[in-house]
Amino acid sequence: MKYLNLNNNEMKELLYVRKEHFVIYLITLSIISISSYVLLLLIVPRAALFLGLVFTIAYIGYVVFSNRKYLKELIYKQKKVYRGALSFKTISKRNKKKKYIFNVDGHTLYVDKKNFEFIQEGDVVEFHVSSSTKHLFRVEKVL
Repeated sequence: MKYLNLNNNEMKELLYVRKEHFVIYLITLSIISISSYVLLLLIVPRAALFLGLVFTIAYIGYVVFSNRKYLKELIYKQKKVYRGALSFKTISKRNKKKKYIFNVDGHTLYVDKKNFEFIQEGDVVEFHVSSSTKHLFRVEKVL
């Protein structure tokens, strides 16, 4: 296993992986901020702005804390490269959805159907994986 820097395409792909999560966080943050401000304005008019700000900062702290691995990965811009012989490959059927699984030297990784059909057991392969979130960027067959 070795560490490499992410290129621009991989960085864009990594940003796209959690884009939906951050949109949901932003919408939730807006709802919490507005509702806490309005609710507190009705109950305690003087402290409404302060307490609304406290709830907003607390929620931002929660979002940062819960996504710290992902944010750390964006800051360091590194990926792991696993290289080894493909031990075995299997298909997992959960919830009527097929997942294609490779096992390389004890590392279990999910791949797409194209790579699953192209690479055979015993082939030497390289997996380019994000360091914390384990997002698979690409699989390369080493000749």
